[in-house]
Amino acid sequence: INSEASGSVAGVRVKRIAACSLVLLLAGSACSRTAAVRPSPSVSPSPTFVSWSRSGQPDKRLCVLPFTNRTKSEGLADRVRESFFGRIVLKQYSDLDLHELDARLSGLAEPWRALAPHQLGQALQCDALLYGEVTDASNIYVGVYAQLTLEGRIRLVDAVSNRVLVTEIHSTKFRTGGVPLSLFELVPNAVLNLRNFSAEQMLRAVDDLARNLADKVPDLPIAPPATVLTTTDHKVF
Repeated sequence: INSEASGSVAGVRVKRIAACSLVLLLAGSACSRTAAVRPSPSVSPSPTFVSWSRSGQPDKRLCVLPFTNRTKSEGLADRVRESFFGRIVLKQYSDLDLHELDARLSGLAEPWRALAPHQLGQALQCDALLYGEVTDASNIYVGVYAQLTLEGRIRLVDAVSNRVLVTEIHSTKFRTGGVPLSLFELVPNAVLNLRNFSAEQMLRAVDDLARNLADKVPDLPIAPPATVLTTTDHKVF
């Protein structure tokens, strides 16, 4: 009798665990195998940015400085920076290759982070400086539900006046989960989620974060085409 009672209690506990996992799964909107939070729309240029973009030479060089890593994931800030650079080069800015930029930074007489933007801009011959940082990298794992979060912040500064042109933050969240058909699928799903987050999902999250941050940097206005003067034959009356 005792063994039957113990088995019954154990069965109830298993069912409760399964039920709780399913509730968390549905509450987290993770019914699909992989889902990402919808990206935020691009922001409109501020009056400060518009004034800067229309002043001086239309061709402006933007330098993407090394990102600060405030997470425990080694090398994450470098990967976000590289992916960000791959997006920002598609805009109208003149860019300085990351390897060349890093070589110039390492050749400075003092640490570049100790320099004011106008000092750094003059040394690097940049019109604007892009400061970036990765502020969070975390994951939540409960049963068959898992969520990966990456968060980053950017600040675009005029390298002449030290004015802040853009300051934005974005958080990317990737969720995975599958509704198990039986309790025996709990362990395989758990292994699948952890494996995805360690490789494929991390790469996708990095790309998503970098893309959204790059979208928050307004593009320069397209210069109007140069006026071509033509000569016409003079008519004799």
